[in-house]
Amino acid sequence: MRFFPSYSAWRARRRLRGYIDPKLTRYIFEAPDATFPPPRSCQLDFILILLRDDNLDELPSLVERVTEVVPGSAACLEHLTGPFIVITFGLSIPNPDAPAQRIQTVSRLEECLAENVKLLHGQALALVGSLTGRGSRFTHFGSAFQNFGAMLQALATLQYGETREFVPRTAARSSPT
Repeated sequence: MRFFPSYSAWRARRRLRGYIDPKLTRYIFEAPDATFPPPRSCQLDFILILLRDDNLDELPSLVERVTEVVPGSAACLEHLTGPFIVITFGLSIPNPDAPAQRIQTVSRLEECLAENVKLLHGQALALVGSLTGRGSRFTHFGSAFQNFGAMLQALATLQYGETREFVPRTAARSSPT
């Protein structure tokens, strides 16, 4: 599959620098018809956002506020489905500063959205990469979190204006009581 048919390899590498791991960019240009490498398992920092949607006329401005915060951080707005948004840190390039950047982004989101948002954030085990099988006509580079259903349940139990850090069950069980 050719990813950038109209770009020269040099121009595309230059444009993608800082957004995508240079090794992945080099791989794409050296083997343009190859599929993505298999997903890798890693700890990934995330923020799950549920915006207030009882007044749909206000929803676009709330989403816009989120999108204004994300470019100022090292975050990736990975999924945006109406009032539900997933932000990840270190998706393309592993980032040792991701936990601190996540906390800073959560603070900025709380400040600009106040009572219009539910925020669940933390770090969890995830698969990162192309989640489609070989030969699939659909390509998606992203993440899939372990126990995502539990994360959604925790997000749904929050009240608007509330923020909570998600602690995976396995980490909760292994901690001393």
